[in-house]
Amino acid sequence: MNVHLGDGGEDACVIWMHGLGDTPHGWADMARKLRPKLKNIKWVLPCAPEEPVTCNSGYSSTSWMDIIEIPIGVHSPDNG
Repeated sequence: MNVHLGDGGEDACVIWMHGLGDTPHGWADMARKLRPKLKNIKWVLPCAPEEPVTCNSGYSSTSWMDIIEIPIGVHSPDNG
């Protein structure tokens, strides 16, 4: 489930993409705390799909892409 914080009067937007295995709900409190100080910013916290992830032995977790190995480096293999 995606999280959207804004009232429609904003003139800027932050799209905050969570990390592997996380959800936007883990970051929503941070956005709520910053919102009063950054009133002109709409916060969009999308949720990655849950898919098998190679570096997690093929177990499903929220991920924006299949990650082959951790840490990811310049020469890390890419399957997509």
